[in-house]
Amino acid sequence: MRRLSVGVAVVLLLSLLAMSGVSLAQGTSTNQVIEQVKLETEQIRGLREKSPIQVKFLNRDELKKKLLEDYEEDYPPEERQVDESIMKLLGFLEENQDLTNIMIDILTEQVAGFYDTDEKVLTLISSGQRMSVSDRVTLAHEITHALQDQYFHIDRPPFEDKDEKEELDDDAAFAATALVEGDAMLTMEKYKQGLSLSEQMELQKESSRVETDKLDRAPSYIRESLLFPYMSGFDLVYGLYRAGGFARIDQAFEAPPQSTEQVMHPNKYERREAPIKVELKDIQPLMGAGWELKETDVLGEFDIKELLKTELNDSDSSLGADGWGGCQYRFYQNGEEGSDLMVIDIAWDSSFEAAEFVPYFEGYVEGRLNLKKDSFRQEDGWYLWNGKKYQVALSKRDSHTMIIISDNQEALQAAVSALKSDGEELSDLLQAEVEKSRDRGVSDLGWIVIGVVLGLFVLGLILAVVIILTVMDREKRARQRMAYGGYIGMPPQASYAPPGYPWGAPTPPQPPWGYPGQGSDGEVTTPGTPGSGKATYPGEIGPSPEEAAEDEPPSS
Repeated sequence: MRRLSVGVAVVLLLSLLAMSGVSLAQGTSTNQVIEQVKLETEQIRGLREKSPIQVKFLNRDELKKKLLEDYEEDYPPEERQVDESIMKLLGFLEENQDLTNIMIDILTEQVAGFYDTDEKVLTLISSGQRMSVSDRVTLAHEITHALQDQYFHIDRPPFEDKDEKEELDDDAAFAATALVEGDAMLTMEKYKQGLSLSEQMELQKESSRVETDKLDRAPSYIRESLLFPYMSGFDLVYGLYRAGGFARIDQAFEAPPQSTEQVMHPNKYERREAPIKVELKDIQPLMGAGWELKETDVLGEFDIKELLKTELNDSDSSLGADGWGGCQYRFYQNGEEGSDLMVIDIAWDSSFEAAEFVPYFEGYVEGRLNLKKDSFRQEDGWYLWNGKKYQVALSKRDSHTMIIISDNQEALQAAVSALKSDGEELSDLLQAEVEKSRDRGVSDLGWIVIGVVLGLFVLGLILAVVIILTVMDREKRARQRMAYGGYIGMPPQASYAPPGYPWGAPTPPQPPWGYPGQGSDGEVTTPGTPGSGKATYPGEIGPSPEEAAEDEPPSS
């Protein structure tokens, strides 16, 4: 299933809003602005252009025309039709939605600029007559892509596989794109930090005018697919930057993330936890007349989470997808009958992770097919659900789960029969492993209760100590006031009453170093260290004894 973008080097307008220089003089020409932004971006990123970076401008109408041309050339209609069929089969698209129209509308609305790795040209979506602050921020993002291409060659696998010479799966390419966009987002953010206050305020105004209607109304999977490289990519890259600066990011381009799992869990990227290689049996010869294998690829952890999220909440979807280890799917179509079938084999980090996925997937199926709880039947180690339009089968073997989804019941039964030797008895396995999970959950709950009780006990002790100290402090203050001639209640009339004190003010005894403003020998000082002459203002800390000693004149 092809990833939803127009290349590895696009910046969305929404990314200018998502994460939160030198001021330019009025009347600065466009070419001067471009050169200044380029210089600042090179300084931030630590890379100098090896060859001149070309910049051109398009308006929105011209952008839409280019997108349509690129779609026809780089994304043929037959490929789009297969991807649309897969998305509808999985529930990512409604039956009446058109993938091409949705993507063109979103990209026309959202694309602020892009870098073409074929032509080596940077394009901004702007009139070019006046460079706004958001234009300059976008320019910094796209210049970063041009520098990446000159130094790290982002027109090669796994970033791109134009010649399709290598077997590059979509999940690995998507993960590599996250590195590219995350790096550009970090550089862009650092450029934004250099803007003056007035420029930052202007950027806020410009960002508030960004239209997001098409993106907001897009199917969740498409929207999240477009935003993932920017948001999750930034999180990954920022972690690398904190660990070793841009030098560490440069190293990452030599060994980019291999899966969306590594992007979503950066610790797995640092450990180089490679995806498990999955080889799924091709059942096309056993499917009968008219069936053709249309596509073989990978669904990553991102895809599995988004699959579950079509029917479950975000938290449960994350839990269900956690533990993904590898995947391969095969998508079949029968043009004569207009039917689709998809087989998905997911490898998990352990048998326990595979078992944990099952109840979440069951929730997805029941929501997708609008079925009641436990509306399945069992056959040769498979769970089978029948809906009005779609049928689903699920099997588990060790650390693998096998899924079959189809809109043709006979085809699904043929696939189950072809793969039955790969399945195992699922109900007994669920009783053994899921009950362990529940027991573990009860045990965890018990420890939580114990922890809460202990926490409340400790909190009670702390409160008791605070109360005792407060009472002792009040008694101490009362004794001090009595020592200065004052009383806990209404003080007696003193000989001198400052304004606001009708009953007068008690006068404490003079400290050894004199009153504030006067040294022990009567010399005038300023508030601070007693008799030092050093001023201290509210909220400041006076000099240390060592510093005060250094300021004393040498004895004769």
